[in-house]
Amino acid sequence: MQESRFWQQSVAIILIALGVALLLDALDVLDVSAGDVVLVLLALVAIPVGLSMFRRARHPMHGVFHDRFFGRLYVGEGWRADAATLRTGFGELVLDLTRADVPEGEHAIDAQGLVGGLEVIVPRDLALSVDAEVILGAIHVLGRSADGLARVLTFTSPDYATASRKVRLNAELAIGELQVHYPLPGQESASAGRP
Repeated sequence: MQESRFWQQSVAIILIALGVALLLDALDVLDVSAGDVVLVLLALVAIPVGLSMFRRARHPMHGVFHDRFFGRLYVGEGWRADAATLRTGFGELVLDLTRADVPEGEHAIDAQGLVGGLEVIVPRDLALSVDAEVILGAIHVLGRSADGLARVLTFTSPDYATASRKVRLNAELAIGELQVHYPLPGQESASAGRP
């Protein structure tokens, strides 16, 4: 994943810059206040996020496109899961595949967010391949977890290659929590419900 390397390099640059600034402050070469550190960190986070958004905007999206910059984006009920790109800026993205029509075949879905939550609810009988990334936060994919800086988690259902219905999910979140899970037992959906 080339995008993953981009984020890992971005986080490395941010940490190096922060370390150099703190070292220069400790040696009395530079006078750095806590406010300066926060402003520099915000700037260093904003630059790679902006570059990533610019890069994605130049690439054509496939299939259906849903976008919401602020607030909650719910995709599920009455939605046909073909190739799609789903994006949020600040807020929550909920993709409920238990309420969507997932026809036979392989369907590529890109789900991306800047700050907030990204939740994907999958039916137990759907084969799934997931590539999930978070710059700062946590990833939970069907019982597997990773949290911290520049985290990547992949998962592929054992029956993915032979399944008649399958979804290839690429999920990316800059800051927040990314979850891919089955519905709770006895419930059609574990989501907070309809929008």
